[in-house]
Amino acid sequence: MHATFHVFPNASWQITVRTVHIVIAGVTSRFLREIPLFSKYFIYYRVFTWSPDGKYMYMQAIFTTKKSTGRQRNGKEEEGLGKESIVPEDEDVCAVLYVLHMLKRRMRFEELFALDGYDAYDERVETLRSQSWEVIKDLHKGFAERQQNLRSTRRLESKL
Repeated sequence: MHATFHVFPNASWQITVRTVHIVIAGVTSRFLREIPLFSKYFIYYRVFTWSPDGKYMYMQAIFTTKKSTGRQRNGKEEEGLGKESIVPEDEDVCAVLYVLHMLKRRMRFEELFALDGYDAYDERVETLRSQSWEVIKDLHKGFAERQQNLRSTRRLESKL
């Protein structure tokens, strides 16, 4: 959540004033390479996409280390990073996390972006959002199914 405040400072202030709650609804990760103990690592964090209904937003966190000498980057490592990678060429990707954020109020993420001067309805932005949503929609469906299973389990426990 702290990173979100850095990306959207004005929206973050409005969130605290309006009592809009952004919760972390799920995290999935893919570990590709070990980060050695006490080694220096880097984290690149960005808004990856948001749902067409504006209720859910995915942020992507990429953990990297400086590239070992003589290693070439593997194409599989960059799977899901997008066409324009934010990772410099001299770094190895160690892990990729997708963090699902959800709004707990009748507001859309596009409205929060607008508070910081971003036009989420711009044609270029909408094209990028829809392409990224295609990458993430199966993951989103899995999160929704797990949430439904959890609700069913809670209902069953309350009947017992």
